[in-house]
Amino acid sequence: MRAERAVLLALAAASLHASAAAGLDLEDGRLRVEGGLVPPLPVHAPYRALVPVAAGEGTALRFDGNSTWGESEGAVAIDLSGGLTISAFVAIASPPVETASVIHLAEAAEGPHLRLAVGEWLEPEFVVGDLRAASLEALPLGRWVHLAGIVDREGARLYVDGALVAESPGAPPERIEGPLALGRSLHAGARDVHPYGVWNGLLAGVTVTEGGDESALPTSRPLAPPDLSVPAAWQAADPLRPRVHPMPPIGWTNEPHALIRRDGLWHLYHQANPNGAFWDHIVWGHLVSEDLAAWQARPPALVPSTGFDRRGVWVGNWIPQTEPPVALYTGVNGERSGLGRAVMQPDGRLERRDFAVRYDTPEGFQDMRDPFVLRNGDGYLALIGSGTLAHDAPLVLAFASRDTQDWTFLGEFDTGGVEMPGEFWELPVLRPFADRWLLMGTPVLADAEARTHYWLGRFDGVRFVPDDPAPHDFDLFRTLLAPSLADDEDGRTIAIGIVPDAGQRPEDLRRAAGWVHALSLPFALSLCPEDDGRLCAALPEPFRGRFSAPRAALADVALEAEPLALATSEEPVLVTGTLVVPEGGEAVLGLLASETSGEVTRLRLRPAEGVVRLDRSAASTAPYAHDDIRTGAVSPAERVAFAVLVDGGAVSGTIAGRPFGVILYPQSADARGLTLAGDGGARVEELRVEGLAAE
Repeated sequence: MRAERAVLLALAAASLHASAAAGLDLEDGRLRVEGGLVPPLPVHAPYRALVPVAAGEGTALRFDGNSTWGESEGAVAIDLSGGLTISAFVAIASPPVETASVIHLAEAAEGPHLRLAVGEWLEPEFVVGDLRAASLEALPLGRWVHLAGIVDREGARLYVDGALVAESPGAPPERIEGPLALGRSLHAGARDVHPYGVWNGLLAGVTVTEGGDESALPTSRPLAPPDLSVPAAWQAADPLRPRVHPMPPIGWTNEPHALIRRDGLWHLYHQANPNGAFWDHIVWGHLVSEDLAAWQARPPALVPSTGFDRRGVWVGNWIPQTEPPVALYTGVNGERSGLGRAVMQPDGRLERRDFAVRYDTPEGFQDMRDPFVLRNGDGYLALIGSGTLAHDAPLVLAFASRDTQDWTFLGEFDTGGVEMPGEFWELPVLRPFADRWLLMGTPVLADAEARTHYWLGRFDGVRFVPDDPAPHDFDLFRTLLAPSLADDEDGRTIAIGIVPDAGQRPEDLRRAAGWVHALSLPFALSLCPEDDGRLCAALPEPFRGRFSAPRAALADVALEAEPLALATSEEPVLVTGTLVVPEGGEAVLGLLASETSGEVTRLRLRPAEGVVRLDRSAASTAPYAHDDIRTGAVSPAERVAFAVLVDGGAVSGTIAGRPFGVILYPQSADARGLTLAGDGGARVEELRVEGLAAE
């Protein structure tokens, strides 16, 4: 009879009109839960406010996955002797790093608990003392779901959308008393200052009522799709957060991968933790753009399952000539790495095709990750990053397949003796480029910052033969890494990498900001005109076209030692132009300059000598910020063209065809100035400063 009633309730809920999602209100800084058993809860929101969001005719509250929840000031006692029902509408933005609770009441860490929650693999559970009703069926992301837990003297029962999905027979405790939290699990772990177990998404209609009767469950729901976008208020007060660089609206960002253009849209995937600015429980973040200029965030495209990838879905890339596109990706379970396949859906999400096509690293190697697949003859070749067991050499492993499902290990891939430093080869890339082949990788180096190297050469289907075994740096200053490559409709190779924070801000400041790292600007790659074995980069026209609001312009102006004020960069600005700097001279572009503190980052250009320097010696008064001077090489010439974007604390662009990107942390409110100085006959041939075009 109970199961029949549950089915009827589910059918009714699916057919009725939307109604107010009553049962959870935010008033005077306190959360109020319907039912009279839970006292008003003070809100914990030190960095980002709990934001009300429309949910049908009612209201939901948006939690951030890291710092927003409600928690009682003292102990709360709930009597279970007459039964209890906990009910809530939930919409999940991203899986929690550790089980996140709608409601959690606990006497102590080891004592009786009362908890309605969702686990890190999106599996719901209802816990009452020693009773645990749990389902292994993952809840969907981005949709309204009704969760309910009912307990009476017969046991605990869990309902999803009105249907009974799990039960645990037995007698519950008569009473549980202790602290109570809403939107957080009280005893979840933490990484440094980042707590786990915080709800990421929407909660609405939360009720805690006496009695254990299925007929008390709601028979209507908010039918409008949930608005899980990150509230603008969470970002408004951060002048250093980039606005133009592609990046997710919140959380940890890392290597981009699987860049693809399909049906008129660019899809950019990247390593992400939307629950906070820290590395853990990695998902595939997803950004889309029509023109590489403006990006829109979408929900996570691939998330960990309970299988071989339960601790994270790491980098993957497309298997060529599959329709719909199929990706081969790395999954980790906390002990080893495996490989899985996932199929692109029409909206860009990925759906697993197999739980795993390989469960472990071949014997004799330290690990494997980051598959890159190319068509090779009548089959496929997958190159996967690895290293020796002794951690003394980076390697690339080769796998072959005819059907993309069964992969045969071929051994070490022959890179032709390229000089790759480090102990592990991350993110291998091998693809045709102009009349040659391009091999690329990002080595892991002990006690050193990462950088990306590349070589041009030939590939015969088995072996890569470099034109020169010495590596080239992808970027000018070794501060822009790991590009994902794809061709546009005109056949140009587009590259988007990562601009890392590089360990600057401490964890407490990362948590307060809610973001770390940025993805790079898009760069169109080509062979340099001098054909010296190097890649040249340019900002594609649609991106440059976003900047058409004039801020300043110069033409045929001699530069002097006293800096010339060009403009300010409260909003993103693009500085483009051409300078002439004779041998022995120098032009200095000052960025994020402050008159009050003296903070300034200087790009020192000596192009006739083939030298460009990133001078951060006065970039910030913060003790954690980098204060070094980095040198990059360009082809020697007196005349140098450049394009430099200042976007919050991110500065990116090209100088003499070489890409770069860096994140800076000036502390002064007025550190927004742009200046230009020079000596030794340096002059401006032409220069423009432009802001974003009106949208």
